[in-house]
Amino acid sequence: IVGIRSDNADHLRFEGAVALRVADGKSVRDAARELKEERIAALPGLVREMGSVPGAQPSEPSTAKDGVAAAATVEPMAAASYSYNASRGDEYAERFATTKHPLGYYYAYVGGNCTNFVSQCVWAAYGGYVSGNDTASRNNMLNKVRMVPNVWQAGTGGGTPNWESVSSFWTYTVNSTKTRGPMATGYNNGAKYTGIAPADVRVGNVFQVRRKSQSVYRHSVYVTMTIFGPLDPPTWSRVYVSQHTPEVKNRMASELIEAWGGDTADPCFMRRLVFRSGTFDK
Repeated sequence: IVGIRSDNADHLRFEGAVALRVADGKSVRDAARELKEERIAALPGLVREMGSVPGAQPSEPSTAKDGVAAAATVEPMAAASYSYNASRGDEYAERFATTKHPLGYYYAYVGGNCTNFVSQCVWAAYGGYVSGNDTASRNNMLNKVRMVPNVWQAGTGGGTPNWESVSSFWTYTVNSTKTRGPMATGYNNGAKYTGIAPADVRVGNVFQVRRKSQSVYRHSVYVTMTIFGPLDPPTWSRVYVSQHTPEVKNRMASELIEAWGGDTADPCFMRRLVFRSGTFDK
């Protein structure tokens, strides 16, 4: 046997994790063995996590019988609130807008990659990315730190729909009733870009754009720089975004707007997301 391919999601995640370790210089056999041993060691923690799943019930303690130890009570994981650090998201966005990930641990979607990249920037701002420590950042990505497993998470090939879909990302992040995940306030949905004042834009915001004639928004970008001052009035040429598909670092927002219709008969519609603190299990 020289290889195994499967459509099973768990296998693909395992395969991707092995590939990351191989990229760090390990053999396939050693990488697979390490992962197997780590997952066995992590089983007690997995049991604890199961107690935090909505609808899950902690197991009842039982008395020992025939030499079998009593079952331990499963304790739900304690969630915590994490601030949204726009400067960290900006660092991530500018670093990886045009530079290939050197360790290969930031998942890239084959095809349209814009919202996958934006989700990575938002994840970074919530603390998933550790500045100056790629090993810790990689481990956070693999262990779903500052993600919501199976709801808003990265994965081989991109991630869940809320992570990589333009429309799903918007709907998910502005949903104020959810108990976990990134939290945002949406502005100017379904309206021309002129409904947003450049002076109100801040680093760490997210824009989504489409033409008026299009029924859904098509593209997401991350705001990485604003240059306002006495000699630099707040105009769209002083707001900069970074993006994927295509990969561009610090693109003028005025250029983005023009590319999506500008003030033509089919003008640019643009909406804005402003993020705040979010709750995560880890």
